[in-house]
Amino acid sequence: MRLHKIIYCLFLLIPTYSFAAEEVTVIFESGFGIDGEVWNPVIEQLPANIKVINPTRLSLASANTQPTTIQQDVSSLIKKIQHESEQRQVIVVGHSYGGLIVTEAIREASSQVLGVVLIEPTVKVQRVRYRKLDSERVARDDKVMAKYMPPHLLSHYKLLMQELDSTDENLIPLPADLRVTLYTSTQLHPEPMFIEETKAGKELWMQMHNELFSLIRAGQHIRSDKWGHSIHIEYPAEIANAILNLAAEGP
Repeated sequence: MRLHKIIYCLFLLIPTYSFAAEEVTVIFESGFGIDGEVWNPVIEQLPANIKVINPTRLSLASANTQPTTIQQDVSSLIKKIQHESEQRQVIVVGHSYGGLIVTEAIREASSQVLGVVLIEPTVKVQRVRYRKLDSERVARDDKVMAKYMPPHLLSHYKLLMQELDSTDENLIPLPADLRVTLYTSTQLHPEPMFIEETKAGKELWMQMHNELFSLIRAGQHIRSDKWGHSIHIEYPAEIANAILNLAAEGP
């Protein structure tokens, strides 16, 4: 959730894949406070006959919308997965907070998806572990976030932090049989804005993602310092390729 200038990079050419794209639905979950249209650079590089669902969560609908809990967002995604999986193969893609929603939903619906792509996903235990690492820095980061947070999102942000603060410290890995491509940025920032961008914070971030991926038998954990937190914005072709690779594998 770094507050930085969005930089769009040149699109790369995507190789041709042979699969029944008309039978695939891709469901996107964006980061906290981010409109679903953020996925457009990725969607533009997918075949036109792939069905795309990239909703903007209800908590962003208007200034008067009540904040949603993690479980409410998870339940909403599960309903979409269940509906689409009745007729089509489903791939789910999540970034940051959206990655947390995908991760939690998949624990209940792994048998209903072809695979998932996780981009710098929030991990449910991260607040507890970061506070254990440096509670003063986390408190300072919260004040910075509140300063820049749009007013209509502030109540949702506070609710989310309360939920994450009350989470058990033990991290539950992804299901072993899940097909997953997990992206982790190893990029260090010369002037860290948040604890996640410090050297110690980045090491803990990578440790949590390693734990998340630890049981996976068929998947990829891609670590790189060439991109930051928003890989789908910086390198949309990378994410489009990951989706197409999953689709090409078939059921």
